[in-house]
Amino acid sequence: MNKGIGYIPSLNGVRALAVLLVFFSHTGFSDIVPGGLGVTIFFFLSGYLITTLLVDEQKKTGSISLKNFYTRRIYRLFPPLYTVIIATLLITIIKGNISYINIGGFLSQILHYSNYYIIFVGKEGMLPGLGILWSLAVEEHFYLFFPLFLLFFMKKISTKNLAFLIILIILAVNVWRLILVLNFDILSLRDQHYYYTYYATDTRFDSLLYGCVMALILNPIHMIKVASNNSLLIKVGMLSGTVLILFTLLYRDEIFRETIRYTIQGIAMFPIFYYLITQNKSLLYKLFNSQVMSFIGKISYSFYLSHYVLIYLAQSLFGDTLIVKNIIGLLFTLLFSTFMYYFVEKRFALLRKKLH
Repeated sequence: MNKGIGYIPSLNGVRALAVLLVFFSHTGFSDIVPGGLGVTIFFFLSGYLITTLLVDEQKKTGSISLKNFYTRRIYRLFPPLYTVIIATLLITIIKGNISYINIGGFLSQILHYSNYYIIFVGKEGMLPGLGILWSLAVEEHFYLFFPLFLLFFMKKISTKNLAFLIILIILAVNVWRLILVLNFDILSLRDQHYYYTYYATDTRFDSLLYGCVMALILNPIHMIKVASNNSLLIKVGMLSGTVLILFTLLYRDEIFRETIRYTIQGIAMFPIFYYLITQNKSLLYKLFNSQVMSFIGKISYSFYLSHYVLIYLAQSLFGDTLIVKNIIGLLFTLLFSTFMYYFVEKRFALLRKKLH
């Protein structure tokens, strides 16, 4: 975070939780570990952080520099992404599986439209292990338009009205999902569970917008002192949010899961984030700010990008067993992500500061 808003506690711990949910859902525990929830947490967190940074910049300078925003995004996201893509391509060539890759699938991954490629074509032809780039595509599409949206409306309307406008957009996305599912029967058109409502940017970017709303009008970093006087209320909110999340995981109706589920999860994250950021005497706060969770959170981007590829690599070297996928796969991913953090991510961050 920049010096204007300072360090926001627990967020590296939240990243760690999200990426571990995704990892263990891909190692044979998808029936009990909600990897999709991990992705939704990342969306919420991304919307919250980006809006917090942009609002802070606007308050300090009177405007938002789109050039600076996109420069930060490019230096932050692209070097690890393309390093992982190149490494995966080399592994694929060495293993003799390059014939399974086609230009359409490969381009969708390097040009950030793999979510729609998956919906309309499938994962055939894509680099193996990088199907997870669909979620990065959703975020990239969001980054393209949201700063422009924020820059325009912050000059026209108040912060509260801007938050209200975003809530209206969230409602519109929910209506769109319901129309697709109920009127167009989109679920019956699925191919191998590649749900349009799960992968498409136009049906998922509301998960980022919930985080944007929290940053605009209910930002917990501005209420840490106030929150200490309302700890009971925040604890009740945390419990309520947790119950709502559990409900969305346990209720398995398909129509619910591809429509209202994302809405309830987005709402439930408000009190959970409040608790994790403000309640610095709680055990959960200490857990999420522990050295282990903080470190996994720091390397979480490269961890997320590479974990599926490295699980596959562990399987090909040592056999397809739960022990191999969960222990050796985790070890491979931690080692690779640590290398990426220190020798790619941090170095490009320093390069950005030097050049810009």
